[in-house]
Amino acid sequence: MFDPLFAINSVIVEYYGPGLATLSAMDRHVIANMGAELGPAYDVHDEIDHASLKPLIAMLSSPGNARPVSEVAGERIYQAYIGMGQAPATHELSLRTVPRNFPGRSGTREDKVCLVSPETATAFALTGVITDPRTLGQTSRPTIDERNC
Repeated sequence: MFDPLFAINSVIVEYYGPGLATLSAMDRHVIANMGAELGPAYDVHDEIDHASLKPLIAMLSSPGNARPVSEVAGERIYQAYIGMGQAPATHELSLRTVPRNFPGRSGTREDKVCLVSPETATAFALTGVITDPRTLGQTSRPTIDERNC
């Protein structure tokens, strides 16, 4: 059985294709970091259709417990953090954009951490509940008047 948390030994993982050009440095970091946990060594070549990708949320206690955000949309969350600055949330459900949600990883053994993309964490910040960011529609980017900086 495939175990996404079993470390790879003696293999090379290579990511290639036109989709890489659209990834930020942080996206590449997460993919490379999590790639080390793909599982037993075997040769796989998969083509990913970027248009068919859906936002995922890794539910409590394991990155392997992922499901589409749309399946848990509307669930209330206590807090969300984008990046590393975070405060422990004991017995409360929180969203994090860092690549680990094992118990105690956030600083308290009683944490309830779900992993999401920065876009999904931002959608939560705008709505107050787990939200598929694609449902928010296109928005214009805010501009900064540099004369006031």
